[in-house]
Amino acid sequence: MSGKLWVFLLALCAFAGPVAAAEKYVPITALALQKAFGTKSDWRVTAYQAGRDAEKMGDTPAKLCFASPRFKDPDCTFAQYSYPSGPVLNHQTVIETKVVAIAPKQKAVLFEAEFDGGGSGRAYRIGLWAYDGKSDRFFEELTFMISDQGIYKVYPDGPMAGYVLVADAVWTPGEAHFGRHRYDISLYKMSSDQSYERILEYITPQKFAGADDPPDVPIDIFAREMPRILRLLKDIYPAARR
Repeated sequence: MSGKLWVFLLALCAFAGPVAAAEKYVPITALALQKAFGTKSDWRVTAYQAGRDAEKMGDTPAKLCFASPRFKDPDCTFAQYSYPSGPVLNHQTVIETKVVAIAPKQKAVLFEAEFDGGGSGRAYRIGLWAYDGKSDRFFEELTFMISDQGIYKVYPDGPMAGYVLVADAVWTPGEAHFGRHRYDISLYKMSSDQSYERILEYITPQKFAGADDPPDVPIDIFAREMPRILRLLKDIYPAARR
């Protein structure tokens, strides 16, 4: 997303080339998927990272691997995020791997990994994997990245069922890292083929409190922005809520 100076700062401290084949990965989380997804074969997913000592992992990205006895080789994805301008971030640490509901009677595997470039700068790669019964395989239906001040929410039910809402701070010159920022809001909607499409994006006109503000004044960005989001969907994208 444009206007994020922290992206360039992080990219300068860790530019990712090819993943080193010699790195020894250790499993962090392993899940059986057949019961949750009703898969034809006994699918399992495992999240790996290059060791448990953060100081020794270097820039090696974490990875998520789906494996089934039906297929010879596991299907692995490295936790990397590429920008159109060229920089690639390797997200080294597994934060979370779990099965989540994404819509009525639909589930996905959520995988979150953290990039740590040293200092206070961190970024998070979040991916959702869905199951395709025809091919008996899992595929990544949505990937996005947020900074250490970003938040997201998956809506499995209610009027926002099938949507994923993402908010990330837009750090402009003169603003403290953990100070008050405007936020880039992105809304993704699930399509009929279970992939996600971004149907709305805007920058909030007002700034929201950051970590440097008093902890007893929490600000729920999504709750504050929801009236605007619903209005934009109705006025600009009327088909989005059908």
